[in-house]
Amino acid sequence: LAGRGEEERGRILLELVRSHVATLLGHPTPDAVGADRAFQDLGFDSLAAVELRRRLGSATGLGLPASLVFDHPDSRAVAAHLNGLIDDGSEEQDASEALLGMLDRLDASLTAAQPDAGTRPRITSRLEALLRRWQDAHGDDTGRTRHEDDDALDSVTDDELFDVLDQEIGLL
Repeated sequence: LAGRGEEERGRILLELVRSHVATLLGHPTPDAVGADRAFQDLGFDSLAAVELRRRLGSATGLGLPASLVFDHPDSRAVAAHLNGLIDDGSEEQDASEALLGMLDRLDASLTAAQPDAGTRPRITSRLEALLRRWQDAHGDDTGRTRHEDDDALDSVTDDELFDVLDQEIGLL
């Protein structure tokens, strides 16, 4: 959508919304979904509303509210809302919302995943490494960075340290 005018972006977003609505409701094409037809009249239930929010969040990278379909009752209203979020101008907020959206998708993927015994430790190690990098850059809930806790390394045994290193480089 970058570099597109607001009108063209709105048209693209409307087609995106209609396409996802049509898929969710089992219609053969987005044309079967009127842009101004209320989701409630189309037969949307709570499950379809949540799924539409998830799909649109994934497609746009935006963190969308759970009440999206209830706050914006038809495809045109949802597309206009998405366009407003994209054109909002508050890039930092959009980046934070996009990050939260990615975390929602990661959470859903982790919940649905069925990794084998060999993959599970590698996934855990990656998640722990991501968390450590996040805490190094942004601090923990107390505002302290991990570097402020470096004194804790003095109490770690050699075996514990080697176990962590083995996990980090994938030897375990």
